[in-house]
Amino acid sequence: MTILGELVVEVAQGLWEYTFEAAYKRWGWMAGVLTLLGPIAFLALLMWAIFA
Repeated sequence: MTILGELVVEVAQGLWEYTFEAAYKRWGWMAGVLTLLGPIAFLALLMWAIFA
């Protein structure tokens, strides 16, 4: 992976972890779980839209 690719991955991972922690602290464990599952659901919807 290129340096730019690794940088993008690190930034995305940091934003995701920050969002998860903020949601968990503000709204509790259910919001934390939904925050973790959100990107997976988005990618599944995107793949369905492309390949269906």
